[in-house]
Amino acid sequence: MPYTRKKVGSKNKKSKSLKESIMEPYMDDFQHPGCEDKIGHIFVVLKPTPEMPIDNMVHKTHAFGVNQFEPSTVHGVYGDEDEANLVAEATTRDLHKHLKKVEDKKDLVIGKLDKHINRLRSISY
Repeated sequence: MPYTRKKVGSKNKKSKSLKESIMEPYMDDFQHPGCEDKIGHIFVVLKPTPEMPIDNMVHKTHAFGVNQFEPSTVHGVYGDEDEANLVAEATTRDLHKHLKKVEDKKDLVIGKLDKHINRLRSISY
């Protein structure tokens, strides 16, 4: 028996694509009218800079708004505001510890250079 394709529905009715038919049961979870989606708010923590206050590091957005941030400036994305604030505080504290170590090392190197420069100045030819 040869295979024959049956026409389903009327000619005026638009047929659903495969993607639409697969995603249809899940579409209610991803509605995006006016950014009031059912996924809820998320909190984006930006990478700290030495002069950035912690208040400017945490941004409340929604799942569809994450792309408003440059990916290289994002430290992490969190579902809980308290967790995001804790992470922002911890990363800022870590940054300041690192900067302190860099300053201490810089002072050590400058001290050694000064010592060698003074030694070279004291050598008479």
